[in-house]
Amino acid sequence: MSAATDGDLLEQRSFRADVEVIGLVGIAHGASHFYQLVIPPLFPFLREEFGLSWTMLGVITTVFFVVSGVGQALAGFVVDRFGSRHSLIFGMASMSAGAAVAAAAGGYASLLAAAALIGLGNCVMHPADYSVLNSKISTRRIGHAFSVHGLSGNLGYAAAPAIMLPLALLYGWRAAIGSATLLGILVIGLILFRPRSFEVLEAPARAPGSDGQPGAHSGLWSLPVWITPSVILCFLFFVAVTLASTGLQNFAPQSLRSIYGISAATATGALTLYLLAGACGMFTGGFIAAASSRHERIAMGALLGCSLLLLILASGIAPELMILPLLGIAGFLMGILQPSRDMLVRKAAPVKSSGRVFGLVYSGIDVGAAMGPAILGFFLDHQQPGAAIAIAACSILVGVMIAAAISRSLALRP
Repeated sequence: MSAATDGDLLEQRSFRADVEVIGLVGIAHGASHFYQLVIPPLFPFLREEFGLSWTMLGVITTVFFVVSGVGQALAGFVVDRFGSRHSLIFGMASMSAGAAVAAAAGGYASLLAAAALIGLGNCVMHPADYSVLNSKISTRRIGHAFSVHGLSGNLGYAAAPAIMLPLALLYGWRAAIGSATLLGILVIGLILFRPRSFEVLEAPARAPGSDGQPGAHSGLWSLPVWITPSVILCFLFFVAVTLASTGLQNFAPQSLRSIYGISAATATGALTLYLLAGACGMFTGGFIAAASSRHERIAMGALLGCSLLLLILASGIAPELMILPLLGIAGFLMGILQPSRDMLVRKAAPVKSSGRVFGLVYSGIDVGAAMGPAILGFFLDHQQPGAAIAIAACSILVGVMIAAAISRSLALRP
C-alpha cells in the first residue's frame, strides 16, 4: 500500500471521527437549548392553572439564568476535574429531572425548583461541549464544529415551542413537559453508547506552575493564572453581545411597530427573518472561520456592520420596504460572528484549563441574557422604542471595541 493511500485512509478516519464527535456534541447542545424553552411556551397554561402574574412567570426564567450563569462560571472546574462525559450525563439528568418536577408541580415553588434544576444542568453544557470539541476536532474542521454547535442550539430553541405548545393543546401542559424528560434520557443513552466521543484528550503537560496548569497561581493574593486579561475580555465581550441579541429577540417586534407603524405580522416576520438569517450566517461563518486565522477581524467586521444597520433602523429613516432586509442582514452578520467568536475564546484558553475558561467566559451569555430584556424593556416602557434598538446597537459597538482589545491582548501574550 502506498504512502499516499495510507494518508488517504488516515484522513478518512479523521473525517469520520470528527463528524461523529461534532454530531453527538451538537445533539447534546441542541437538547440543552430545548430544555431552556420547555417551560416559557406554556406560561399561559401555568398562569391559568396557578393564578400567577406575568411578573411571577418572568421570575421563573430569571431563576434559570441566575442558576445557569453562576453555575457555568464554576462548572468549568468540574469539567476539568471529572471530565466532559460525566459532566454531560449529570447535566442531562438534571435537566430531565427539572422537566419531571415541572410536570408534577403543585404550585409556584415547584416551578421555581424546576427552573433551578434545568439551569443547574444547563450550566455544564458549554464548558463540557467546548472542551470536547477543542480536544478532539482537527484544526482544519474546528471552525465548522463551532458552526454546527451554534446551529444545533438554535434548532433546539426552535423545536421547543413547536413541540411543547401542540402537545399541551392536545394532551395538557403536564403531559407536554413530562414528555420532555425523555429527551435527556435519550441523550444520556447516546453518551453511554459512544463514550469515547465525549472524552477529552489529555493536553501536553507543562512545567509545574507554568501558564495553564490547573489551579496554578502567580502569588498568594493573585488570581489563578488561567484568568488572563484575554479571558476577562472574552467574558465582557459575551455580556455585551448577548445583551444586544437577547434584547432584540424579546423587543425588536414591538420597537419596530412603534417606530414605523407596521403591522404585528410584519414586525413578527422581521424577527423570524432575523433568526433564520442568523442560522444561515452561522453556517457560512463556519467556512469563514475555518479559512482564516484573524478571527478577531471577522468578529469586529460582522459586529460593526450589524450595529450600523441597527442604528439605521433605530433612527426611523429606513423605508418600510427595507425594514425586513436590514434586520435580516443584521441577523446574518450576528450569525457569522459566532464561529469566529468561539475561535477567539479557544485562543484565549490556556492549556489544561479549557473547561474552566469556557465555563467562565460563557457565563457572560447568561449575564447578558438577564440584562438585555430588562434594559430594552425599560426604554419601551418610557415610549422610547428607537432608543431601545439604539442601545442594542451601542452594546454591539462595545463588543467591537472589546474584540479589538482581545486581539491586542493575545498579541502581547508570551
